[in-house]
Amino acid sequence: MLLTRNNLIGLYTGYNFAFNKALNTEDERTALHSLLCMETKSVGDGEEYDWLGDLPLVEERGNKPLVAHNLTPSQFRIANLDFDRLISLAKKDIERDRHGLFTGRVMEAGEGTRRTLDNTLARRMVAGFTTLQDYTKTAYFALNKKVNASSDVVFSNKGTKKLSVANYEAALQSISERTDAQGVSLNLGAAATALVVSSKNRSLGKTILENALVGGGNTNPNYQASTLRVWGYLDALAPDAWFLFATDTVRKPWIKQVEVPFRTSMDTDPNSPNVIKNDEFLFKIDGRLNIGPGESLLAWGSTGADAA
Repeated sequence: MLLTRNNLIGLYTGYNFAFNKALNTEDERTALHSLLCMETKSVGDGEEYDWLGDLPLVEERGNKPLVAHNLTPSQFRIANLDFDRLISLAKKDIERDRHGLFTGRVMEAGEGTRRTLDNTLARRMVAGFTTLQDYTKTAYFALNKKVNASSDVVFSNKGTKKLSVANYEAALQSISERTDAQGVSLNLGAAATALVVSSKNRSLGKTILENALVGGGNTNPNYQASTLRVWGYLDALAPDAWFLFATDTVRKPWIKQVEVPFRTSMDTDPNSPNVIKNDEFLFKIDGRLNIGPGESLLAWGSTGADAA
């Protein structure tokens, strides 16, 4: 290929298309962040979420005067983080028309970028047992959390026992009983839920949720009560941990905050200083975003540290 600007722009256009196709093709391995995160748009270095924990219902007024419902300030903020990766393409490979081999690397980079989002969420989930705080100013998974600062209603969304039938049922019951700050049920018993486990708990998760019959032919009361998601990202981080989330609500347990979505750029000037000095073209992937705590009312997590 002749190294002209037009040829290089055409080359980049193809690479950019391949990257975005891979980035936006979700599968069972990498789609959990889409299921558990509410995506928000950021216009600065971070955003505040004063409305978390504030879930007002429309009420019958009757003869009462109409009173404005003010959001309870939580002063909870998620800061944006920079994500990037730089890939080099040898000048001689383009001249020798071997640039097609690079398309596969670009698609792998797109898939890897998608995996980065799930891996980030996995690390946040595990940190939620200890250092990661939510709008309640407590660990994301904790005991006796206030629904919001002005309410006396509390909830607990943390366990320490290993996964079992009884412990799954207790987690599901806990989510089903959650209320808003006024003590009104959120009706989460009717919500779709996802049980998230590591590969270590794959077999047990299938037994709990995917076997129609148990105990020698008895009907399994938990059959398809939740969707099982076996998540390899937990294997190295916390293989005994397991989680249950309500998934079909407008608000989500986690927030994917995006200031700059993932994008690509590439040298298209054959006379750029980098090309002249290093005989290579650079392909860059970058984005500015973060994944942080959303509505912890919609979550249950267990460390799995204690016996079932």
